[in-house]
Amino acid sequence: MTPLLVLDGLLCIAAACLHGYLGEARLIGPAIFPNRQAKQLVSAIWQLSTATWIASGIVIAASPWLFDDARRPWGVAFACLPLAWGILANAWITRGRHFGWKIFLGVAAAAMVGAVV
Repeated sequence: MTPLLVLDGLLCIAAACLHGYLGEARLIGPAIFPNRQAKQLVSAIWQLSTATWIASGIVIAASPWLFDDARRPWGVAFACLPLAWGILANAWITRGRHFGWKIFLGVAAAAMVGAVV
């Protein structure tokens, strides 16, 4: 279903951008690091996940035009792999208390539904 995939891809991009901004502003910014290079390294690693999730959102949103009907579920599933890692790591590290893993789980589930419908 094209509208669901496009909407879901855009939601994925928005959630990734929000996650990147809030992590930078509320976690990395106030944290104390031994030097500026350490802070820049942590920030770069944090934003790498943001960039990866944005790329996943782009592939999900463009999947109706990138993949034919037979290959679309596989393409979307592959695009959801970085989301799956974030979901598992976030849920495990925060013991399920953080809402971010729930948002990305909803995005991944809706993407898979949109890919097979």
